[in-house]
Amino acid sequence: MKNFRVQILIRVILLTLSLGATLYLFWVLGLKAAAIFVGLITVAQVFFLIYFVEQTNRVLSRFFLGIKYDDFTATLHQEAQGKTFDELNHQLNQVVDHFRAIRMEKEENYRYLEQVFHHLSVPTISIKNHEEINFLNPAARQLFSAVVLRTINDLDAALIREIKSMKSGEKRNVKLARDQEVLQLIISSTTFKLRQTDYQLISFQNIRSELERKEVDAWQKLIRVLTHEIMNSVTPISTLTDSLRTMLFSRHNESFRGADITPNQAQDIKQAIQIIRSRSTGLMDFVQSYRNVTRIPPPQLALVKVGPLLENVKRLFNTRIKKEQIQFVIQCTPHELEVWADEQMLEQILINLIINAIHAVEEKPQKEITLKAGINPFGGVEISVKDNGKGIPEDQLDEIFIPFFSTKKEGSGVGLSISRQLIQAQGGHIQVKSKVGKGTVFVLGFGG
Repeated sequence: MKNFRVQILIRVILLTLSLGATLYLFWVLGLKAAAIFVGLITVAQVFFLIYFVEQTNRVLSRFFLGIKYDDFTATLHQEAQGKTFDELNHQLNQVVDHFRAIRMEKEENYRYLEQVFHHLSVPTISIKNHEEINFLNPAARQLFSAVVLRTINDLDAALIREIKSMKSGEKRNVKLARDQEVLQLIISSTTFKLRQTDYQLISFQNIRSELERKEVDAWQKLIRVLTHEIMNSVTPISTLTDSLRTMLFSRHNESFRGADITPNQAQDIKQAIQIIRSRSTGLMDFVQSYRNVTRIPPPQLALVKVGPLLENVKRLFNTRIKKEQIQFVIQCTPHELEVWADEQMLEQILINLIINAIHAVEEKPQKEITLKAGINPFGGVEISVKDNGKGIPEDQLDEIFIPFFSTKKEGSGVGLSISRQLIQAQGGHIQVKSKVGKGTVFVLGFGG
């Protein structure tokens, strides 16, 4: 008998009979011991009746407890106890299935957003309650050179100040020093609240390379304008001096043709014209050298063996190295290291940097230059040129890549500017670190 109503009816009848038997044994027959025994059976029947009636409450209690703790793995299976109980079981199981589907959908959405977050190329972190870093993507780990960041106190002090003072939707520019380079970052902040918990989403975008490209483009435009104007002015002067020379002097013996001019005056005119022509030619050569700054050909990229390239560059300077007694060291790890670059452009960059290094160590009693190549912690290739020379003042470090700027009296100020354009054309970057009196290191980076 599994029907709930039938079982209740039977239990009530048995309980009534037991109660009646107890009274009959006690009051009519006077059998107190038997009455007590039957009375205990009656009490047990009352207990089991209550336990049987409350089973529905226990089922509902387990159901709501599962909802409370997000446990929807179990399905309600009660023995058939009538139509109403079957309907209750069916409805409760439907609720469980619905919650399970919602939970699965929520987990799928979470995994989807997590994958999107992890594949973002923009470094992004999530801050909980203004301090705890509860989420960061691989790009952020790479930016901060860390596998785990627990709180914002693990970040750079300058970043901590900016992050704590930022409002939702605000953007700020911050400089961040990292190993051999200084990054120019734009920080964006968004704040929101979930379940009474404050969250702050911070993204970091490095714009240094973009700023450098804009700067180079601006200088190229300026140089093209200057070149055009100077060439327009100098070319007629040079042409005019040739015409005057032809009119005043014989083409064969350089004798003066004017009868009204004395020989001394003619000589003065000749010398003046020679000076004008010489200066005009020099000025045109000077301008032509600067035009090279704006004529960077497209790179021919290929896999370049770094070790042999460094050895070839050193051979170009062997005579000067021996003459000036420079300790020149080459380090390449691993020996089979390769880089995706334009070999001719890369060689020209290294030549420019080594020439600068040689000038930097001129006044040092012990001259040292190190040409080093290897793989950085981020998997990219780095080639550095290091010297122990006089160094570059800190206020000039941001200016040495500007066209025409030079720390040498006889320098043209073109070499480093061209070098930066050459490295950027290959998808790389160049950084410099220097201390006055201790030396300078230029680092070429590819990838990573």
